[in-house]
Amino acid sequence: MRIQENLFLFPNKKAGSVLVMALFLIFVLAVFGIGLARLSWSNYRFSRFRGDRFLSREAMNTVVLLSKLNRMNDETPAYDTSSELPTLAEYKFGELNLIYSIIDEESKININTAPSSVLKELPGMDRKKASAIIGSDYRPFYLKKAILALDEIDEQDYAEIKDSVTVYGDGRVNINTCSKTVLEALGLKDNLIKRIMDFRLGDDGEPYTSDDGFCESRSSIITNLTEATYLSLSEEQKLISLISKNLLGVKSNNYAIEATVYIDQRPVSKYCVVIGKKDTERKYNVKEWTQY
Repeated sequence: MRIQENLFLFPNKKAGSVLVMALFLIFVLAVFGIGLARLSWSNYRFSRFRGDRFLSREAMNTVVLLSKLNRMNDETPAYDTSSELPTLAEYKFGELNLIYSIIDEESKININTAPSSVLKELPGMDRKKASAIIGSDYRPFYLKKAILALDEIDEQDYAEIKDSVTVYGDGRVNINTCSKTVLEALGLKDNLIKRIMDFRLGDDGEPYTSDDGFCESRSSIITNLTEATYLSLSEEQKLISLISKNLLGVKSNNYAIEATVYIDQRPVSKYCVVIGKKDTERKYNVKEWTQY
C-alpha cells in the first residue's frame, strides 16, 4: 500500500514543480515584456521629440528667410515704423503652426553705447548699476544677458530691463518704434512723451493704421513733431541734444523674431532670432539664434 501511495504522490510533486517553473517563466516574460514596451515607448517619444524639433527648426528657418526678404524689400529704407513689422503673424505647414512677431531691436537702449545718465533711468537701475555696466571689462557685450555676470546686476534687475535694452545697432533709438519706458530713459518728460505717442497713433488713436504718424529722417524729427503737435523751446532743445549725441534716430537695421512653434496644437519650441545688417549692406545675416 505504501508503495502504491508513493507512486500516486510522486507525479503530483513533479507536476507542482513544473507549475512553479511555468509561473516563474511567465513572470520573467511579463517583466521582460513590460521593459520592452517601456523601451519602445521611450524610443518612440525620443524619435517624436527629435522629429518635432527638426520640423520646428526648419519652419523657423523659413520664417527667418521670409523676414530677411521682407526687410530687404523695405519700401521706406530711410525710416522704419511699427506698422512695417508683423505682430502675431502665422506660418502654417500641415499640423505645424508657428506664431511670430518681429521686434525692432533699435527701439531699445544699446547697453554698449548708452551713457550712464541714460542707463540709470531704466526700470530697476540706479547710478551704481549703470556705472558697473559702463565700466565692465566685458563691454562691448555680445549678448545682453551677459550683464548678469556683473556683481551689481541680478536676475530681478535683468528681468526689469531686458525688454528695453539691446546690444545691436549704433545706439540711435528709433523714435518711430520705441516704448514710453525708453523715451523716459532718454530724459523726455511725460507730457512730451504723450504727444509723441499720440502723434504715432494718428487721428484715429489706433496703431497700425494708415494715418499713423512717423518721422522720416533725423533732420526732420523736430519739423514732423512741430507740424503735428507743438514743442516748447526746452523740448526742442532736448530733442536736438539727443539727435546730436546720436541717441535718437528714425531707422533700424536689426530685428528680433520671437516665435512659438505648435505641432498638433502642442507647444514644441520657442525661438528668438536676431537678424541684422550694416548700413552699407543690403543682405541680412543671423546675429543671434536662441531656442528654448
